[in-house]
Amino acid sequence: GRFKAINVSENLGCPGPDCFGGLFEDLPADTPAPRADIGAALTTFLETAVGGGSLASEGDRELLERFMFKSSLGCPFLVLSGREFVEGVPAAAKGDLARLLAILAGFLAGCESRGSAVLADFEGEMGGHGGVLTTAQLQVTHAVDSGSLAPAAAAGRPSACHELGLLVHLEGDGCIGVVRRIMESPQIMKLMWGVTRDCESLMYQHRPVQLGVMPRAIVDAKLAFLDLGMARMLEHVPPKHLEGLPQKEQIDFDSAHAVNREALPLPLSLVAARYAVDDLHRIDAILHRKLPRSGSYAEARAASDVLLTRLRSDPCGLGSLRQELHWLERREGVKRTVKAVEIMRHVLSLGLRQVAPCEGDSDGQALLEQAE
Repeated sequence: GRFKAINVSENLGCPGPDCFGGLFEDLPADTPAPRADIGAALTTFLETAVGGGSLASEGDRELLERFMFKSSLGCPFLVLSGREFVEGVPAAAKGDLARLLAILAGFLAGCESRGSAVLADFEGEMGGHGGVLTTAQLQVTHAVDSGSLAPAAAAGRPSACHELGLLVHLEGDGCIGVVRRIMESPQIMKLMWGVTRDCESLMYQHRPVQLGVMPRAIVDAKLAFLDLGMARMLEHVPPKHLEGLPQKEQIDFDSAHAVNREALPLPLSLVAARYAVDDLHRIDAILHRKLPRSGSYAEARAASDVLLTRLRSDPCGLGSLRQELHWLERREGVKRTVKAVEIMRHVLSLGLRQVAPCEGDSDGQALLEQAE
């Protein structure tokens, strides 16, 4: 508490020439794989869809290719939206969108029958109560065994770049339905990095689109690594496993959010779209290369379940609001302004949703008065 350790490192016994060290033990290196194999990714995706009950159609591969773009690593992502969502990717006509949703229904049924693990992340504006989620990024991963929650054997964990990812616009019943099915499915394990704000938005976002998604089967992998933020965690991953990925800080969120404006206007630029999906590659690199301190993600899954229960029991987000007010006092300059905007959006969102602390909750009422 009163003293700070500096220049301290911890070696957890990482033999071999590929050892990188740091606070977390390295996993045995798997054989380096091609950065992306689009043909194989499409084949696997369609085979899973057919296995899940989707009727194969001759034009399905071409349809998927028409609405794809590539991440910074060249990995294919299917854009799912009823309008132009990413620059350079055409808007899906009504019939095309219906066919894409039918293919996805089969794909998700196949994932459920296999008990797949899926990387999940979200982007938008000031996530949490009062924020807006715009995109969902989702991709099957082979880095973790979804049954035991242990890191998969090296030979059984190809890169997620062998899988077709999804970039879903959180607008319209069909697109939101895809995300709802994945996030609420107990058969599909979702691996995320820092879940609180995203899950609050999924549960309670009311404007401009009501989501009403109640996540289940979530693992906040961050909790398995001392709750480190992603940027700090990536310092423990060998740089060669992050080659091709740009620096995270590409979008100036603070300047836009300080004046309550969008940082990610639609349609998304290719830079913004890649920013959204590239975090899945970063999470996958961590899962492939680092061993959780407990040896598996079981403890992180249990802690994530506790977190979800707490969020469900706090529809006003009073716990988060209390923390935000604490952080406000620690911020300076534009970051303090951003935090103030987030707090006011939180308070205003409760009125729009017509929710308030329970009668007799004097602490909750006092907290809202303090925030206002």
